[in-house]
Amino acid sequence: MGEPADRHSATPATGGFPDPDTAKDFPAFQELLSQVRGSVSYGELARQAARTGSTLSSSSAHHVINKPDIPRSDRNRQHIATVLRIRGMRAEDVEKWLTVLDRLWQAELHPQDGQDADALAGDTSPVPSPAGDTPSQATGRRRLAITAGAVLVAGLAATLVLLLGPGHSPDTGPPAPAASGWPVASTGPVPEVAPDPPLSGPVAAPSGTGTYKTTADGDVWQWSGRGTTWQRIGVSAKKLYAGPAGVFAVGLHDDVLRGYTGRPGHWVTVSEPAADFAISTTRLYRLAKGHSAVHEWNAATRTWKKIKGPAQQLYGGGAGLFATDPEGGRISLYSGTPGRWDVIGTAGADFAVTGDSLYGLDLDKTQVRRWSGHAFSWSRAGGAATRLYAGRQGLYASNPQDGILWQYSGTPDQWYPVSAAGADFALRGTALYRLAADRSGIWRRDPATQDWQQISGPARTLTAAG
Repeated sequence: MGEPADRHSATPATGGFPDPDTAKDFPAFQELLSQVRGSVSYGELARQAARTGSTLSSSSAHHVINKPDIPRSDRNRQHIATVLRIRGMRAEDVEKWLTVLDRLWQAELHPQDGQDADALAGDTSPVPSPAGDTPSQATGRRRLAITAGAVLVAGLAATLVLLLGPGHSPDTGPPAPAASGWPVASTGPVPEVAPDPPLSGPVAAPSGTGTYKTTADGDVWQWSGRGTTWQRIGVSAKKLYAGPAGVFAVGLHDDVLRGYTGRPGHWVTVSEPAADFAISTTRLYRLAKGHSAVHEWNAATRTWKKIKGPAQQLYGGGAGLFATDPEGGRISLYSGTPGRWDVIGTAGADFAVTGDSLYGLDLDKTQVRRWSGHAFSWSRAGGAATRLYAGRQGLYASNPQDGILWQYSGTPDQWYPVSAAGADFALRGTALYRLAADRSGIWRRDPATQDWQQISGPARTLTAAG
């Protein structure tokens, strides 16, 4: 099928962004800049820029306003270009804005004697002092011009930073390789000691539909709940996790885990790369790289605490956190006390956690079993299956013959078909979502009518907050 209905169109040549070449003096450029940044004040722009260390190395709003030290390396210039492309600006317009920024930067670093605001805004020819100016008056005019240029440079650079938020689809041109594409200031490892406070606020609990997808380019979208309308909330993600603890994304290029603050385009670093993550109620857990340990995230202190040694895989849900052993595959339940895990069953091909139960698929995939709540006590729930899906509404399994999805009634061996085959399924409340087998669209099953309705075009992954 064609381009999905929920994709935004690229910004037209004459809309969305003013042309910087139309401003030939400082007041005109100020007006043009204000069109881009909207109603946000210079002070707020500076504060935003100060929190974005990947683009500006300034440490406070005062520093940005009074002494801008914008890095001039190709890496940061490419980062700004990527930001603008993400916002939908055409390549030629990106270059215009970067040229203006370069010109203003040069004027700030090396102002010519007698250069005034006109030169700072675009006319590079020196402007002599008017007849009758005293040396002190000429000096005052130069200081005023330099100060205005400093504020404008800070405002423009901060505006470029703010443009990293959600908006138009990226251009078809390749992104700058040095930029991660994530609107965050910190991408390094999160140690087991308290780091600096969050840069954009805490990770927020899922809101609205709590239904998310990633597209082929790594963009993160949230369904609005209306037709095929989605809002882009992030970029450059390869995998999503969602639940009461929040919405988290694994970076497409760096494997860093980031949490969504609830504001489109605003994500905070939560963890260094890891083997796996899991959410159980309001808790987030991590399986360390190399499967060497399991950690629990403390959202208040933004630290990780070790709660278990080696593990093979994590499974989380309303019924608790479970982990399989790397040797033998036995599954254990976390007691809530670090280091204390209760072994409850043998190895399985798959496990799924509902709101109140744990289900397992035998290693040969011939039976689905339900854990009774006692160690090594399991009962049959159904026959052969390929994969299990679970949420607060119950258990689902895909048929190994045709991929059709079946829902468990709660009575052993009583299941009924609910969906055609799919590449993935997700559950949210009483709603069920399906990513088409060829990933050409996302469908939602109405809890009241049981009818399926398409809500999205092509997607790479599908996730819902349980």
